[in-house]
Amino acid sequence: MDGTLPGLIVALLTLVVAFTLFLVLRLAAVVSAQDYLRSPAALPVGSWLPDFSGYRLSDGERLSGEFLQGQASVLLFLSPECGDCRLRVAELAQLYEAIVRSGVRLWVVSARSRKRMTAFLHDSPLLAHVLLVKASVRHALNPRNAAPFYIFVDDEGRVLASNFIGDEDWLSFVAQIRESEALDPPEGQPGPAEEATAEKRQGRL
Repeated sequence: MDGTLPGLIVALLTLVVAFTLFLVLRLAAVVSAQDYLRSPAALPVGSWLPDFSGYRLSDGERLSGEFLQGQASVLLFLSPECGDCRLRVAELAQLYEAIVRSGVRLWVVSARSRKRMTAFLHDSPLLAHVLLVKASVRHALNPRNAAPFYIFVDDEGRVLASNFIGDEDWLSFVAQIRESEALDPPEGQPGPAEEATAEKRQGRL
């Protein structure tokens, strides 16, 4: 009896500690969820983009939010852990040349490590546009750390729209990019008028 009592006490203390730890972790999860719900889903349309800075992954150059001024921009938030993001990367790769030719500046904003983002986008043209920032900066721009997410910014630094990639505003942007590409194709490629003319000529032969 005397030998079993210390063992029972140790077992009870272990259970108490484990239960206390469980409660602490649950409380932390609840607090985190409440903070998440209190955070705005996106930056308000018409608001100024928060001042921020980061480092370009390709060469390590430090860039501030001022570099966005003077040209319309789209900020993308893509995560290596996000399955939908991988699908969006393939879609963006197809649109990449058209976006660049449209004059819209494109950046992939990430608080992930250089190694993670390089592995994630190693075969994508988006890799050259990765901007590494601190987690606090990412939170200021994207309060809920949503992905795949975008922010459209005008040439003065005001937010035009922001939401998940694939929403109505995003689809409108993609349609405009594709339309402008059709009307003004890359050098050496025929546009719709040239293609129609060529078809008529072939019909006469």
